[in-house]
Amino acid sequence: MTLFGALSSGVSGLSAQSSAIGAVSDNITNLSTIGYKSTQVDFQTLVTKQTSATFFSAGGVQSRPRQDTGTQGLLASSTSATDIALAGSGFFVVNEAAKSTIADEYLFTRAGSFFQDKEGYLRNTAGYFLQAWPTDPSGVVVPSNTTLTIPNQNVISTDFLESVNLSRVGGTAKATSNISIGANLPSNDAAGTSRRTDVQFFDTLGNAVFLSVDAVKSTVDNNWDVAVNPPAGTSVLTLLDATSPTPLVYDSVGQLEFISRPAAGATVIIDGTAVGMSAVGIPVITVVVGMFLSFLLAGGFDEPIRGLYGIAIAAAGMLSTLGITLATDAYGPVADNAGGISEMAKLGPEVRKVTDGLDALGNTTAAIGKG
Repeated sequence: MTLFGALSSGVSGLSAQSSAIGAVSDNITNLSTIGYKSTQVDFQTLVTKQTSATFFSAGGVQSRPRQDTGTQGLLASSTSATDIALAGSGFFVVNEAAKSTIADEYLFTRAGSFFQDKEGYLRNTAGYFLQAWPTDPSGVVVPSNTTLTIPNQNVISTDFLESVNLSRVGGTAKATSNISIGANLPSNDAAGTSRRTDVQFFDTLGNAVFLSVDAVKSTVDNNWDVAVNPPAGTSVLTLLDATSPTPLVYDSVGQLEFISRPAAGATVIIDGTAVGMSAVGIPVITVVVGMFLSFLLAGGFDEPIRGLYGIAIAAAGMLSTLGITLATDAYGPVADNAGGISEMAKLGPEVRKVTDGLDALGNTTAAIGKG
């Protein structure tokens, strides 16, 4: 081997390695280039033919670049709401005309960078219009040609495809009707510990709103008291149980709503027993028992007039507590104001729970005073 042949063999190796490094460099540089396919360089041995018995022709190394055009590229993030991408096999179908005819050409592309033009059509940077199968409001594919009744998604033609126009795409917001909540609350929490979870739902206009679900650890083991706080501005929130066929109201927060205006003087019946009504049960029983004992101790069963006299004396004795009853009667409005203030201040359920107890006590004292 001559000196020139030895140098040529080494130079071929350097040249092949340089080609491989260049391919790696291009792969890194075009990492975000749309449609770019990475290049892989393989090496192969160069064996030369010996043409002389007295002169040796040195071999070497050659580089063999290869591009796999069938490999899925990386999906790139975009800030445009109309950019779309395909993961896997397939192509976007585009046409050169917004309202295509049989003379207009259909093309295929993998580039999903589309924008909305002034007429509402989706177009790519080359000016072609994105094609799609039209559907009815329920999502069933229908032919673009109204004279046809059966769509065929295997045929690319103007009878079944049409250009996507976002100005004609609309929808009706559907309000949230059911919310399911699964909670795993810590059993080692102390009594009175509160846990809050915010739940998102949508109203009839499609606006996202939140309600808060508060769970307060009870003094009983593994028991939690759950309260639901409606969103700000909500008129009424009603919780129903799963009783079939007519669900029962578990709790209702907010103002009364009517489907029509009640007539003047009409009676509105609210199903259920108020807290204040149930609170006066024991005082009423106590008064009845006191009247019976006064009648009995005065000898009313022997002479009824003496029994009535005994009841009158007992009633006169109750007047000595007039000052106390007037003071307790004034406690009710104070507790009611506390509950209203906590409600208007949007305080937490733990505060409202305390004021509800005070409200019930105020109703009881007011009932005693009026009795």
